[in-house]
Amino acid sequence: MVNRIFFLGISIIFATPCAALAKPRSIKISSITVEKTGLYEPGRTPQPEIESACRNFSATDKTVSAWLNHSKEVSEIKYFSENIITNCTATGTLIAQNGLRYNWVIDLGGSAVIYNEEKKTKIYLIGKELY
Repeated sequence: MVNRIFFLGISIIFATPCAALAKPRSIKISSITVEKTGLYEPGRTPQPEIESACRNFSATDKTVSAWLNHSKEVSEIKYFSENIITNCTATGTLIAQNGLRYNWVIDLGGSAVIYNEEKKTKIYLIGKELY
């Protein structure tokens, strides 16, 4: 019984700042708002096909919510080693069920980061490509 209470206490400590509409395990999402979409930042190597896809990338509250539902929360190391970064993103905010506000960035390649204002809490997600 003590172990269960201890585990529950630890879970609450880690889940409170940051758990899921579905898959982000550490944050329960109550609402999502897309603020900007189709943002392209060219890298060192031109990628005309990505730039073209980015012009057509139109994330909505509904599509971001659906993507989050099917994404998988991963460690920072796995995020940077396994995702595809296209430099084409959408950004926005979300409100957690506990009332806290977070920002998010989702990449066309199928990765996202959810973070708080101070960028101290970061949740890394990987999912299907958005193009």
